[in-house]
Amino acid sequence: SQIIGYVVQALIAYIDWGMPVEAIVAQPHLINRFGTYDIEADTSAEELAGPLKALGYEVKPGEMNSGLHAIELTAQGLVGSADPRREGAVLGD
Repeated sequence: SQIIGYVVQALIAYIDWGMPVEAIVAQPHLINRFGTYDIEADTSAEELAGPLKALGYEVKPGEMNSGLHAIELTAQGLVGSADPRREGAVLGD
């Protein structure tokens, strides 16, 4: 069920924030499923643990290995990126 959160986070980063695909697939993950915030451990997302707890949320840091890959069609051609958390490469013609 984390996949849905990963994809939504990536779409928001692309559509609303205009982030490049390389930054999108590498960004730390935060997902609130069922009331607990899962926060990707050992990333900048952990800086939000205190403020989230202050708002009354339960926070659970841990490994969040998304494996997202993305391709963007630009005026210059295709731009792609593979999630650095996993093995993978972006290839194309």
